[in-house]
Amino acid sequence: MTAPSSVASGCPRGMATMAVALLTLAITASAQQIPALAELPASVATSNPDLVSRRAALTQEREALHGKIDGLNARCIAVAKGSAAETLCHGDQTTLLASLNSHIQRSNDFNAAVEATYRPSGNGMVGGTGWNMGYNVPKPTPELIAKSRAMLAQQERLAGHNYSDAIDFDRYNFVIGIAAETNFVLDLMDRVVSHDEPTTGQYSIDRMPGYAALAGRSFKELACHSNGALICLAALRRKDVKAEAVVLYGPQITEKALSQWDELVRSGQVKSVTLVLNSGDPVPPLSLAYWDYVSSRLEGRRETYENKALLQSTDLTSAVNETAPRLLVHLHDCSFNITDPLHCHDMATYKNEGAR
Repeated sequence: MTAPSSVASGCPRGMATMAVALLTLAITASAQQIPALAELPASVATSNPDLVSRRAALTQEREALHGKIDGLNARCIAVAKGSAAETLCHGDQTTLLASLNSHIQRSNDFNAAVEATYRPSGNGMVGGTGWNMGYNVPKPTPELIAKSRAMLAQQERLAGHNYSDAIDFDRYNFVIGIAAETNFVLDLMDRVVSHDEPTTGQYSIDRMPGYAALAGRSFKELACHSNGALICLAALRRKDVKAEAVVLYGPQITEKALSQWDELVRSGQVKSVTLVLNSGDPVPPLSLAYWDYVSSRLEGRRETYENKALLQSTDLTSAVNETAPRLLVHLHDCSFNITDPLHCHDMATYKNEGAR
């Protein structure tokens, strides 16, 4: 008696088709390991047209590969053991897997090339309202530190600010401020509140010429004070800047900004975002409450935070946790001083609090 074709080889037909299915699944698993292609910031794309071309070619290639994988799976999932179709499928699978592995390698090479366009800058700090200065010591040496300190002293004389009081020189290699005015009130009214608040920092990175010195850098830690928090947020979201960890000191915040910070952590673009808040600092609660009030009126809705007493640190912490649960909040005690209402907001105060 002749054995049925499905068992003539000593292997049930189900086992035969399963063996081929496992091979197609291996192709699919390899496809799932294809790394996402790094985004090209506008500044990188402009100065590196070859990277633009490479990314376009890789994008087109991976679309074609996905199509081939789907086609192979559909064609080979149920071929019979020992058939000519199975032999053909094995050959196509081997060729496709080699193409897939080659594409993965080229994708990794491309991502490494994009990463290399960022200048490693150690720990960085972005100052806020009224800060218009720059300090850069990528590899600290006595000579470079002395030269940079002398340049900073000159900037302080021109601006009428003592930036040095607020900078931890043992911690930060790069410090920048890109304010439109060194006068706090003028910068606050002309840029910070009227433009950066509604655009979540986009205005400053588009309009302030000093931003070019910040774009294209990568940091281990990026500290952002006051309005600098919105500048950091816009720079990170546009991928002009990279950072492993972000620390926000007395930040200018809005509901939208908090959600965007939360998304940066959720997506893995940054490992952590920590808000450091002095209890007597009026800027974080006022900026959050002010724009919540304005946007609610523009949109014809109730305020998101329902007129919470945001000047109370516990309510502010609760608001942050509700809107951005992935953010960490560290609260320091600092008594509000009516004769110096910005004392608890001053970066020098945050610096001294952090040293304790």
